[in-house]
Amino acid sequence: MRRKRRKKRIWFWLSFWCLLLIVLTPSASIAFLGWQYLHPPKKPIAETPEVFHLDYQDVSFESQNENVTLKGWLVPAAEETSRIVIFAHGYSENRTSANVALHMAKALHSRSIASLMFDFRGAGESDGTMTSLGYYEKQDLLGAIDYAKGLGYEQIGLVGFSMGASTALEVAPEVPEVQAVVADSAFTNLDQYLETNLANLHPLAEVEFMPKLAMWEASLLTGIEPETVQPILSIQNLRDRGVFLIHAQGDEIIPASESMELAEASASMNTVLWVSPAKKHVGTYSKETNEYLVRTTAFLSYYLDKGRHSTQTAAKKDPADVTTRATFSGNIAREDAEL
Repeated sequence: MRRKRRKKRIWFWLSFWCLLLIVLTPSASIAFLGWQYLHPPKKPIAETPEVFHLDYQDVSFESQNENVTLKGWLVPAAEETSRIVIFAHGYSENRTSANVALHMAKALHSRSIASLMFDFRGAGESDGTMTSLGYYEKQDLLGAIDYAKGLGYEQIGLVGFSMGASTALEVAPEVPEVQAVVADSAFTNLDQYLETNLANLHPLAEVEFMPKLAMWEASLLTGIEPETVQPILSIQNLRDRGVFLIHAQGDEIIPASESMELAEASASMNTVLWVSPAKKHVGTYSKETNEYLVRTTAFLSYYLDKGRHSTQTAAKKDPADVTTRATFSGNIAREDAEL
């Protein structure tokens, strides 16, 4: 009798631990993959502004309110200026951003606008190993802005790609000196984006409760609060600044509908939306290189000049001079034929 009870207890506990293992293994597996996703390998810096015949300085500064050292380049303008554009790269990228930032820095240089390119934490040559998809990167971008302001720059533009685009939209409302934002392939809401895209990391993430469990685990391990990263709310506080939203129609990672929703939420005459026919994430530049450089640099120059001369907001200017989606392309094409 005792032997039977003992066998039952053994089978009970074996069954219990097996069941627990079956339940916990997928969760642990997703948590591990999530951890890897937030700790991508650092991409080495392959080229410098020297390749584009630009003078530059190696710089370093601290993330705002945090002991994280960030590395980057300062490309001075062709002549003394109070205008600067700060670049914010995407996930698993670095300050060169597949050379888009370097090409734009060259075009901005010819317009007498300085450029600051830097690596977010956990990327390039900066400190840290973790990427937080916009949560901690916000402090990094604010640190870059503080650095630029400390050098005397007064009119600031932000150019962001993917994660950097969303981060730029989050940061801009907090800094009056930011007059313009170019956001290429931004998402609207980090919490929603992660929940939707976790299936790309693990097939079991398609199970209804798994994405929320995985995000809870990631938040517990890293301190990231995805629900607080909401560019769709931030853009509503940028109606008096220039915002240029760019997205590839065939973006397979962040759908073009995200930028469409951002434009709708903005409801501002100062917000321009360009959905290109490109087929890949942050693919507009490679598909429409010349037009990309023309549109972005002209947009930045327009709004930084507007801030410098303290003119009226675009909404109060003559309608023919308002930079809307309908008029923007025609206005700038005449300015930059040389690009």
